[in-house]
Amino acid sequence: APAPPASDLQVTITATADGYSNAAASALVTVPAIVVDVEPQSPDPLLATKSMQFTVTVTNDPANAGVTWSVVCSATECGNVSPASTLSPGSVTYTAPPLPSSDLSVSVIATSVTNPANSSQVTVTVPAIAVSAISPPSGIVPITGMPQFTATVNNDPTGQGLNWTLTENGSDCTPGCGTMNPLSTASPGTSA
Repeated sequence: APAPPASDLQVTITATADGYSNAAASALVTVPAIVVDVEPQSPDPLLATKSMQFTVTVTNDPANAGVTWSVVCSATECGNVSPASTLSPGSVTYTAPPLPSSDLSVSVIATSVTNPANSSQVTVTVPAIAVSAISPPSGIVPITGMPQFTATVNNDPTGQGLNWTLTENGSDCTPGCGTMNPLSTASPGTSA
């Protein structure tokens, strides 16, 4: 057989009687391509700076050379994999990058060492930190009133909570327009 092909190769072997071309028989042989399988295929979202493990199985590789690992995304920082190469079966740890400014899709790719045309990839979503809508979203506050407002921080790997501020026309107006108490809370948190 030839070296491992990029995709399954169908080869027909024909035997013809010497001097009698009408007397022939044939057989079909398949030379299978290397198959790289990375699991899990549909991983849960991964918070920034956290890690998850992927496993790889390579079949039809006569050299049993394993894979090299890489990460690709649209941002400058995609995170990293360790180790950079593994045999089959093998595993790798992917560590997400620091806090992205918006949800980030990262491709974790395992590429066959024997034939780099054969690879497998999975997509990991690294969600950005998001703050839920403040509840209630608006209200009329009497001069001596102390309404309570609640919010939640989502996807924060450090769990640092919330800072509460008052603004008017985009600028901090404390204490002229009132004050929030407390100024910092855990998440979910309430301030008045």
